[in-house]
Amino acid sequence: MKKQNTITNWLFEPSNFTKTIIVLTILMMMAGITALVYITGGIQYVYAHSMYVPVILAALFFSYKGGIVAGILAGLMLGPFMPVNVAENIMQNPLNWIYRTLTFAFVGGVVGVFNRWMLLYYKQSLKQLAHLKDTDIPLTNQLNTVSSTPEDNTTIIYIRIKNFDDLTDFLGTNVYTELLVQASDRLSNFLDKDAKIYAKDISGLVVMIKTNALLNRMEYIKSLFSNSFVAGKIPVLLEVSVGGSPFNDSAVEAIYQANIAARFAE
Repeated sequence: MKKQNTITNWLFEPSNFTKTIIVLTILMMMAGITALVYITGGIQYVYAHSMYVPVILAALFFSYKGGIVAGILAGLMLGPFMPVNVAENIMQNPLNWIYRTLTFAFVGGVVGVFNRWMLLYYKQSLKQLAHLKDTDIPLTNQLNTVSSTPEDNTTIIYIRIKNFDDLTDFLGTNVYTELLVQASDRLSNFLDKDAKIYAKDISGLVVMIKTNALLNRMEYIKSLFSNSFVAGKIPVLLEVSVGGSPFNDSAVEAIYQANIAARFAE
C-alpha cells in the first residue's frame, strides 16, 4: 500500500524536485526531437510527429496549462527556423508551422483537461475510501498503518450507537449521518487534543486516545452523549454503549476487542 501511494503521489502530486526533473526531461526531449528532425532532412519526414510525446507528458504532469505551453514551444521549435528540406534549404510556409503549433497546443490542452478531470476523480475516490460517506470523519482503515506499543498507553474506545437502526429508519441515512458528524465534533471539542476520532461504519465511532485511566475515559465519553443532538429542529438522543481495549499492536484487533466490550456493556 505504501509503495502504491508513493507511485500515485509521484504521478498525480509530484514534489517540486520531481517537477523540476520532469521539466528538464521534457525540454531535453524537445531539443533532441528538434535535432532529429533537422538531421534526418527536415520537417517533411515523419519524425516531427515525435514531438507529441513531450507535449502529452507536459499535459499529464502540468494539466492543460502545461500542455498548451509545451505545445506552443514545440510548434516554435519545429517552426519558422526548421526547413522543409534541409539539403535544398527550402523553408516552411508560415501557415504550415502556425497550424502545427496550434495543433500541438490543442492536443496539449485537451489531454491536460482530461488529466485534470482524472486527478479530481482520483482525489474524490481516495476521500471516499478513507472517510465515512458524505463526511470528513476518517474510517478506521486509516489505523492500519498506525503502530503502538504498551508503553504508549494508547487505547481504542468503541462507541456503539444502539438506536442507529431506529434513527436511520425514522430520519433517513443522510440526517443520521449529520448526527454522527455532530457527535464527532462534540468528541473532538471535549477530548484531549491528541484524541483521534474515526468511524467504523454508520453504527459507531472509534476514539484513539492516550490514557492511563481507561474506565474513567469511557465513562466520560458516555456522559458526552447524555445531551441530545439536533436533527433539523428536532432534539435526538443517541443511545450509546462504550467499550475499550488497549492498542498494543494491531489496530484491527484492538477495535474488535473494544467492539465486543461495547456489546457486553449494553
